[in-house]
Amino acid sequence: MVANNNLNANGSYQFANCIAPPKKVGSVLEWYDPSTFAAPPANAFGTCGQNVLRGPGLINGDLSLRKTVSITERWKLAFQAEMFNVANTPHHASPGFNSSTGTTSANNVQNSAFMNITQIANTGRDGIDQRTLRLSLKLNF
Repeated sequence: MVANNNLNANGSYQFANCIAPPKKVGSVLEWYDPSTFAAPPANAFGTCGQNVLRGPGLINGDLSLRKTVSITERWKLAFQAEMFNVANTPHHASPGFNSSTGTTSANNVQNSAFMNITQIANTGRDGIDQRTLRLSLKLNF
């Protein structure tokens, strides 16, 4: 995107010009090479399309173990251990995304933080991104 939209078309966005094929660097400080993008000329949409670049993916592994022990024929004790995000991998947001405002304002060509990842994404699981362990004990009768 471009900071000052000079298209004079309501509801339209002005995208950057792709001066070369976008080169994925993959670093948190530079997800794509910013030198492959340029600001478009006045009254032009830009050559890069919408949703043509991919942000960092989400890799997550959860683990659950359960053991049931018979105390008597009628009474059973179940122990369960669950671990969320076993590898404790960070889940990075898309470049330029600001979670407090819900916008991608830093994702424009003229910004010095263009293509930098500055936020951690919310995984939707109660906002828990770090490794979490949950233990439970259940008595069945």
